[in-house]
Amino acid sequence: MRSNVIFVKDSLITETNIIGYKKQGESILFFIKVDGKICYSGLIDCYSTSNLNIVDKLLKENEVKCLDFICWTHPDADHSNGFEVIFNKYVDSYTLIWIPEYSMMKDELCSIGARHLFDELKKCLRSKNQKYNVYTTSDYKDLLYYGKSIEFRHGVTNYSLSIKSYTPNSNHLNRQYVDNVFMKNDCSIMLAVELGNVVELFTGDIENPTIEDLPENVYFDLLHVLKIPHHGSSTSDRLFDHFTKCDVSCSTVYRNGKVNLPSTGILDQYVKVSDRVYCTGSIDGTNENQEYGVVRIETNILQNTFNVKLVGNAAFYNSNIASIT
Repeated sequence: MRSNVIFVKDSLITETNIIGYKKQGESILFFIKVDGKICYSGLIDCYSTSNLNIVDKLLKENEVKCLDFICWTHPDADHSNGFEVIFNKYVDSYTLIWIPEYSMMKDELCSIGARHLFDELKKCLRSKNQKYNVYTTSDYKDLLYYGKSIEFRHGVTNYSLSIKSYTPNSNHLNRQYVDNVFMKNDCSIMLAVELGNVVELFTGDIENPTIEDLPENVYFDLLHVLKIPHHGSSTSDRLFDHFTKCDVSCSTVYRNGKVNLPSTGILDQYVKVSDRVYCTGSIDGTNENQEYGVVRIETNILQNTFNVKLVGNAAFYNSNIASIT
């Protein structure tokens, strides 16, 4: 694999934006900045309302012309709406795009927004001159495999970028394929973005049946950022078996009918293992003056420090002074 070395003079910063909306919706937009300039950009899932797409807004503000990496964890509407806009404006043949295995085979069971995106991807795959590079993943895979390896060098110290998937479980997907069923959350991708010793884990909507079948060696002593799975639902609480401590954990909200997530009981458990716990909305759904919330974590890799900025409806559930160790 070819290596791309980026030299760092003064600063190496990661910026992770965990984005949610008032009722539902989840996106994670991350940047790696060298000396104030964005050198790498990635998006995990997308959501927009009829008049608001925060991913598009942030990409414009940061003058990003093309995304380097996209992961569509699973084709539920609250992780999919608005992706068409992003694909049309910020994707080219150099963008690495990952989706779950088998998901395109059951697109008729997905939301209208997800089906529109599947149609766009299928049209591209049928074309002789492909506009996008689309790959599927399950289990443990290197999601930078088809691109250049990226290394940031400051003096004599190297900081390598790694993006790896840990789910979905292909055995689960194979059984569902044979039985002609499709459980969208079971195909959800969980991936880790690592830069040097800093590990950020993004979990999509994985639930306990998938988590329980993770190998024992999928274990993180210290996570820097953890996106709490499935909007803080108790159906994903087995993730606690796979990490010891976290600097920042964050949940998005999902409020639909009688479902009101995140669960305070689950967030209370994250308080015990996290220095800071946040949510993209207020826990009780009151005093929300915006249609969205963003939890922005800016991490100084060279100085081993970070800060958190809350935008819109985003709120902290628990906050203590912390730094990367």
